[in-house]
Amino acid sequence: MSVTYLITGFALDRRVLEILDLPSARFRCADLIAAEPRETLPHYALRLADTLGFRSGDTVGGLSFGGMVALEIARQCGASRLLLLASCTHPRYIRPVFRASGSIAPWVPDALMRTFFSNIPALLRLLGMHTSRNAAFLREVMESFPPALMRQLPGMMLDWDGCEPAVPYAALHSNQDWLIRPPLHLSELTLLPGKSHLLSVSHVEAVRAFLLSREKN
Repeated sequence: MSVTYLITGFALDRRVLEILDLPSARFRCADLIAAEPRETLPHYALRLADTLGFRSGDTVGGLSFGGMVALEIARQCGASRLLLLASCTHPRYIRPVFRASGSIAPWVPDALMRTFFSNIPALLRLLGMHTSRNAAFLREVMESFPPALMRQLPGMMLDWDGCEPAVPYAALHSNQDWLIRPPLHLSELTLLPGKSHLLSVSHVEAVRAFLLSREKN
């Protein structure tokens, strides 16, 4: 039986996907793996696919950065389907301020990096994108993300040449996403109202329904 692998995003782990409570017989939620020095995103995707035991004919998807990795796995590993959550096909869709901050990530001390990301959930709560409970959950997740990956992955993402879907796909995005602009050129794109980026936490039921309905369609 084919499996759907869902890859988490930058500064997150698989807990932000496991809260969707998807059928465990068909869905696997995956963490990001350690990066090699000067590794490219396509090569990173191949190593992650190998770590997951991904097989040709499986479905792959991802949230944010995880969606970019999923695009490369789908292109290189013979996926049957691709599912994108708040992701994009090229780094140009990342808001300019975050592209700029990503370029300095390799030189930011660990403590400052952790402080920055651990405070993002509280800001999102103040902006009305998350509840207090969601913000506390996200803070716990972000505080546990490895600082080494916080430094390595932004450069890998910004140097990426991009990748258009190479297999049948479906994408879900907020129409005013605060971090990644919606890739409006994608024909199979569903837009939710609002600015939320971490959709699997802010829109649990909508994301769950999207994944279940498009897993094999």
